[in-house]
Amino acid sequence: MKKLLTIFVMGLLTPATSWSQTTLSGELNKKVIEGFTYIFNQKMLRPDDILIVQTIDSKKFFVVTGCMETYLEGKETDKSDYSKSVDAITRIHKDSVYDVLWIKKRNYLTLLLPDSGIPFKKLKGRFTDSKIDSLKADIKNLLDQAYFERVKQKYDKLKTIKAKNISDGLRQITNDPAIIHVRIDYPEEARMNETQGQVEVAFVLTTSGEIADLYVLKKLGDGCTQSVLSSIKELGNKLKAKSYSNEENILFIFAINFILID
Repeated sequence: MKKLLTIFVMGLLTPATSWSQTTLSGELNKKVIEGFTYIFNQKMLRPDDILIVQTIDSKKFFVVTGCMETYLEGKETDKSDYSKSVDAITRIHKDSVYDVLWIKKRNYLTLLLPDSGIPFKKLKGRFTDSKIDSLKADIKNLLDQAYFERVKQKYDKLKTIKAKNISDGLRQITNDPAIIHVRIDYPEEARMNETQGQVEVAFVLTTSGEIADLYVLKKLGDGCTQSVLSSIKELGNKLKAKSYSNEENILFIFAINFILID
């Protein structure tokens, strides 16, 4: 049985992901495969644990009921309650699996999915596992490298601007106050929970004035990351309204601090 699981997990992540387009694909796949193998082997040792997989194509969730060499068997779950599932057994091709949700006594752990991507309301929170935590850190570093490699390959003569905040970065390309002033709200939930920290993002401002290839380098919970992304989207709308353009493509890297002041 252990041999069968290992064979299956080795095929879980394939070129269905965008990672196959980068020179880092081999390292990324190796780390993800290692994580999936570990999770499935831990499930063998703990029969009461629940494994749910999310598929790439349909984004559906399935409770795993069986594991074959080339596919999984699972029951599609209700997106609000993982304890409710349809009776029919679905075959899930190994290449269509995006991530595994490992549930133990209503606490959970994932390798790739963020909290925002998990719909199940009955889950309490994440549990920690030193092996998975280490792999996730390695995967994040490789994904960051893959992002910068991809944008450098995509754009010719890409200029890079790093700044402590969005406004300081924009001042390097324009004096228009309507563009420079970017409002970022401190989410009420973050204030109530006294959430503080930093969100770091990167995006390309193209020669046509469009914001493209937006990527989050560092997240912060309680709506802080989403607040930053919403502000960047609004910046894109302002640039479009002003028909803004550049002589060159620019890669912006910003760090936005969320600090509560008494």
